[in-house]
Amino acid sequence: EAGRRAPDKILVLPPIAYGLNLHHIDFPGTIHIEPDVFIAFCLNITKSVAYHGFKKILLVNGHGSNTPLIDLIARKTVLETGAVCGALGYFPLAMDAFNAVRETEVMAHADEFETSLYLHLAPERVQMDKAVADDDVRGKYVSSDSIYSNPVRFNDYWGRWTKTGVHGDATAGTAAKGKAIFEAAVTGLIEVAAEWQGWPIAERSDQHTGPVQSQIRW
Repeated sequence: EAGRRAPDKILVLPPIAYGLNLHHIDFPGTIHIEPDVFIAFCLNITKSVAYHGFKKILLVNGHGSNTPLIDLIARKTVLETGAVCGALGYFPLAMDAFNAVRETEVMAHADEFETSLYLHLAPERVQMDKAVADDDVRGKYVSSDSIYSNPVRFNDYWGRWTKTGVHGDATAGTAAKGKAIFEAAVTGLIEVAAEWQGWPIAERSDQHTGPVQSQIRW
């Protein structure tokens, strides 16, 4: 949608539908891609884009568990090409709008946020008669779903702590909330792209005082 609204600023490639999902494998239909395969595949895409002359690349993530992989892909793209590559999730761009309308505390998976967004984008695919609320196991420092308010990063097999696949409250989702989330995310992405387009790519300054073995490659 950001590409449609700012076609002179943003060129969008087809999305990659799969990623790191082994923790969800107890739920039928889950498709999992191993991290090294996912990283290599995405890096081949960014390096191809850079090869064709693009200097500014943004990876927009929609799956929380892909976050560390996307960050690494962006870093490797910078280090292995002449382009710069950034990574972001769309979620932070929509949080102010969501916080203004939210009714529940937990935001994680099939929750008020995601259900609302789906109700806005494709209401015919949402069966609200099956919507439920569910939560993970949480301590002072640890959460079984690795939520960011807990300092310990840990993501357990979901089959150990939920039978629904929900982490949050799907029953609180509405299309109106979803529209607010969607518009904020789209507007934010356009603003991010504008800043990224103007981001300088400076010449590297080698601080070595002696010769280096430039033939070495990582």
